[in-house]
Amino acid sequence: MDKQKSYTIGELSDICGISTQTLRFYDQKGLLAPSGRDTENNYRLYSNDKALEALVIRGMRQLGMELTELRKVKRNRDLQEVKQKLEEKIHCLQQDIADVQRQLDFTRNTFEILESSIDEVENYGDRNIFFNYLKPETVISIRYQSSVSASKIFWRRYAELIQLVEKLNLTIQGPFSAVFHDNYENQFINDIGDLEVFFPVKNTNISSPNIKIVAPALVISTIHYGNYTDLLEVYDALVNFAEKEGYSICGPSLEEYLIDFSLGLNEEHWVTKVSLPVKKAILDDNFLV
Repeated sequence: MDKQKSYTIGELSDICGISTQTLRFYDQKGLLAPSGRDTENNYRLYSNDKALEALVIRGMRQLGMELTELRKVKRNRDLQEVKQKLEEKIHCLQQDIADVQRQLDFTRNTFEILESSIDEVENYGDRNIFFNYLKPETVISIRYQSSVSASKIFWRRYAELIQLVEKLNLTIQGPFSAVFHDNYENQFINDIGDLEVFFPVKNTNISSPNIKIVAPALVISTIHYGNYTDLLEVYDALVNFAEKEGYSICGPSLEEYLIDFSLGLNEEHWVTKVSLPVKKAILDDNFLV
């Protein structure tokens, strides 16, 4: 190559794979100034050395370096500094991958819940009651006295729990859920009650008082469409079903918000699985637990 050859900004763009807009931006920021200007039209001209410098910048940008980092590296030309920057970038990229993976898992989980909710309604129908066996699962939960009124959305508790999930870098793998430790009727009578909210999460080695394993349980469940204020009728139907089948209620109620406000849908599209734990002195031969 002719050492005296100069390249226009368009030619340099084609050679290095950097847009002319970006090359002008680098010039404005003092990162890659042209070698000179054409005397006739004042166009930017770049020498071979500047072309090599452009390739260096392109390579560093592909490594994720910011402009301030580029200036420092270019100025010092220090091997150990480059090594350190690459180590820092590896760490940042690994964290980015972990964050994206958690986002992907959460998005996939939300989609699967949405899809399974539609299937459950098709299989069981609205208000159809069925037996269900809850398997042990790891959850992140928060429990304290707060508003439990069915006329209100627990959005503050939801927001609090989401922040805790993000703080601990947990992966959600189930719907936002609530356990009413007083009595299911309390949410239709009083405003304040003993409310525990939780998300099922992937098994983790993280130690936290908010992480626990929920014990397995036999429950009767039903699917409810719409607003939560109509849930009292749902609970009454569950209790009547349990009595008719010879079972008794043996624990607090569970509500799993399969489709809720967080998806931006109107309340008529909300889908909630409502469950009550039950026990029977003499178990049916067809349902052993």
